[in-house]
Amino acid sequence: MTMALLVYTLGLIAVAVFLALLTYVSYELLSGYLYKWYEMKPIPGVAGAYPIIGHALQFKANAGDFFAQIIEGTNEFRHLPLLKIWIGPVPFIVLFHAETIEVVLNNPKHLDKSFAYRFLYPWLGTGLLTSTGDKWRRRRRMLTPTFHFSILTEFLEVMNEQAEVLTEKLEKQAGRGSFNCFSFVTLCALDIICEKH
Repeated sequence: MTMALLVYTLGLIAVAVFLALLTYVSYELLSGYLYKWYEMKPIPGVAGAYPIIGHALQFKANAGDFFAQIIEGTNEFRHLPLLKIWIGPVPFIVLFHAETIEVVLNNPKHLDKSFAYRFLYPWLGTGLLTSTGDKWRRRRRMLTPTFHFSILTEFLEVMNEQAEVLTEKLEKQAGRGSFNCFSFVTLCALDIICEKH
């Protein structure tokens, strides 16, 4: 009987510890969410966000429909300087105008990428887009001279020639109805990069 009492007592202690941990974690998550919600309240947002899941249910599952939805939302909210969207308990800020984006991009404090960039690691690795801190600075310093205005002007003639070729190809396709222009634009970019003058 003492063994059964010991097992019963240990079980009660385990349940009490589990409930205490669950309460603590729930409180920490909820208080962090509520703090973010309160801090972000002045920023205009898309209507219809649910607690905890945000706007996640409003997004289309099909990639083409999702892309069309993004374009539609961009056109609808273009007049705003910024917009908030909740994906689950995480707020995302959408910036529309160059002046607003410039403030963020010129600030050296905002070099760390958000957790959303982790979804790109398997696809892109840790390149310029996904790296942060010193790694990002070194790579950015290496690439900056490549895109200097004086170097790009040397390619202006090639870009204009290939843009004319692209325009001719697109005009032929335009008479046939809708089409996917991705391959045409990709080939144009490759022709510009690979052509020597």
